[in-house]
Amino acid sequence: MSNKVDDPVMERSVRLIRKSNNKMIDLIESSSKYAKLESIEDIDFKMIYIISILKNVIEDLGPHSRKKSIDVSLVFKGECHAYANPMVDTVFVNYLSNAIKYSP
Repeated sequence: MSNKVDDPVMERSVRLIRKSNNKMIDLIESSSKYAKLESIEDIDFKMIYIISILKNVIEDLGPHSRKKSIDVSLVFKGECHAYANPMVDTVFVNYLSNAIKYSP
C-alpha cells in the first residue's frame, strides 16, 4: 500500500499505521512474556533515552491532539537516560492519550 501512495498525507497515515501495528505486535509479544514472569529479576531492563521515546509518543498522538486543538511540546535540557524496560513507552502513551482525551 505504501508503494502505491502518491499523496503525502496518505503516505504519512500508512507510515503511522505500520508503526502502530509494529508496536501492537511488540506489546502482544511482551505481554505474553511478562504474564509468565515470577519476579522482577526476570524483567529486561536497559539504558534508554527517554526523550526519543517521548518524541515518538507525541508524534504518534499528534492527530488526536490536533483534533482537540491541543499543542503538545517537549522542553528539556541535556541528556535524559533511564534504566527501564523498553515498554515504558506504553506508560507515556497512556498518560498523554488520557490527558488529551479528558482535556476540555
